[in-house]
Amino acid sequence: MKIVILTLHLFLLTSLGIYADKPENDNKPKMTKEQRIDNLEKQIKKLSKELRDLRKEDQKIDSVYKFATLNGDVTLRELFRDKEDLIVIHNMGKDCPYCTSYADGINGILRHLEDRASVVLLSPDKVADQTKFAKSRGWGFKMVSTKKHGEKFNSDMGFYKSKDGVWPGFSVFHRDGDKITRVSFSAFDPGDEYCVLFPFILMLKDGVNGWHPKFEYKAGGDNQPDTK
Repeated sequence: MKIVILTLHLFLLTSLGIYADKPENDNKPKMTKEQRIDNLEKQIKKLSKELRDLRKEDQKIDSVYKFATLNGDVTLRELFRDKEDLIVIHNMGKDCPYCTSYADGINGILRHLEDRASVVLLSPDKVADQTKFAKSRGWGFKMVSTKKHGEKFNSDMGFYKSKDGVWPGFSVFHRDGDKITRVSFSAFDPGDEYCVLFPFILMLKDGVNGWHPKFEYKAGGDNQPDTK
């Protein structure tokens, strides 16, 4: 009887949280804020590498894709020019302020990218409209259009849906002689690592807070101090 009573007593104490084995980790010192940040950054870097590895592929390109340019039609092979690697930016066109903000940012590092690979911006706009818009933005991209030859290329690469149109992102290709393979790809999404703008916006006190990219802004911005 004493054993039964003692067992019931221990059961009630445990249920009420008065008596319980302490978790093994209770004795470990708590991490400081700086340590937690450092730990999370390491995890993010590791996960980012895993994600990049998952996006890698070996998709052989057998179709002969053609695109329209200011100087006439070109093939995918010709877009490589003298490089073995090619980055194709899938852009939704001149009516999308988000795609424009991405291209504005990438244009800022274009010289660096083009030292390593050929870079082109692909959109569904007419060549004349595309050329005019690129000039107005100060872009240095080689521009190519799908307007004349259709969206088979974007569709085959997974960046076109009949009900939604072109999706933003980029594809990376490698050339071995005349053999072309797509080796990686990624979609664009506000807040990702491919837009230089949003990492800064997201760190503001209220984050995005309803803000969105625009084609034009007031000279000097809305928050410039009055120097008069």
